[in-house]
This record gives sequence, structure tokens and C-alpha cells, in this order.
Amino acid sequence: MLTLLPVPPGAALPPVLACTAARDEGVEAVLEAILGHMAALKTSGDLERRRARIAEARVLKIAQELAAEAVARPRSDAAGRLLAEVTRRELPPHACARRLLAEATTAHGGDPDG
Repeated sequence: MLTLLPVPPGAALPPVLACTAARDEGVEAVLEAILGHMAALKTSGDLERRRARIAEARVLKIAQELAAEAVARPRSDAAGRLLAEVTRRELPPHACARRLLAEATTAHGGDPDG
């Protein structure tokens, strides 16, 4: 089987199966392979690990989007002053960003849905 990535030792490679749904050929074999793969994922714990990775990625992406929205909301005078300090190179951009995020969080009582 041609692969572009190295296959870890002991990893199960999915079978390559011929299937033509219009003629109802090979459909059962594909279904059996899918069900077998799902059972193997569950047994090995890989399914739970994959789901955990996906959940973490989704939550982090949502958190990033909420943070971006919070900072993009109409700015207060304090935020304007912070940005002016960055412009004058009196405050590092990273410190300004942290303060803007802190201000956005406190301005909405810690509720990102505001």
C-alpha cells in the first residue's frame, strides 16, 4: 500500500477494497471493514484519544475567536491609552494585548458571551 507518511510499528493499515454501489458489489465488505475499524479504535482507546484531541482543538479555536471578538468590540478610553503607549513604544504589544483581554473579560463580568 502506498503511504506518504511513515507507518508506526504495529499500526493497522486499512484494507483497500473494491466497491460499486450501483451494482451492489463489495458494499458489505466495506461496511464490515468500517465496523471492524471502529471496533479496533474503541478497543485500543484510539477513538477516545482522537475525540479528546478534536474536542480540545474545537474549544481552543472557539476561545481564540471569542478573545478576538472581545478585543475587537468598541474600545474604551483606557484601551485607547494602552494602544497609544504601544505606538510611543512605552508598552510592549504583548503586554497591551494581555491588558486588553483582561479588560474585555472584566468588562463583561467574566462572561465571554457578554
